[in-house]
Amino acid sequence: MAQDVATLFDEPQSSYRLAAPRLSPRMLTGLLVTMTLIPPLMIVLLWSVLPPVRANQLKAEVSIENDPPASFYKTDFADRVFDPNVNVVVRNLGDQPWTNVNVRVNRYYNVYDHEYPVLAGDQRSYLLSRFLLRGVFFDMRYNPIREVLIYARLPDGSRATYWKKFAD
Repeated sequence: MAQDVATLFDEPQSSYRLAAPRLSPRMLTGLLVTMTLIPPLMIVLLWSVLPPVRANQLKAEVSIENDPPASFYKTDFADRVFDPNVNVVVRNLGDQPWTNVNVRVNRYYNVYDHEYPVLAGDQRSYLLSRFLLRGVFFDMRYNPIREVLIYARLPDGSRATYWKKFAD
């Protein structure tokens, strides 16, 4: 009985393993060399083909309208009264219009403005209650405004940013 089990495992179970191609040491070396050379070659190719990227700075001004005083956040949460008229005001001080504007508050809450360009000298006002993070709206009772970041596209197609930090 023990001999029958031993001979059972010595015989090949199927013929597909015998017909499968084998990787010789020379082929393995060639495969590893190819896998090592492809990423640097792709980087060089992309570097030579893709256009250069410019990091532009927006000429902008950001202010907060109807911002609660600093004492607002020192009071008890139950005593804080929600003011729905708090606005983030963005002004284009540059000489180029902005398109595809994204205004971000406290790194996470966004408002996308893709409909109309912000022309040179124009200003836009965004209600603070419009800023959204994964379905959750910004609530000024919990969060004071610490920073505002603006992303926009310039007429030449490049992206530009402006960042303003507010006092905590």
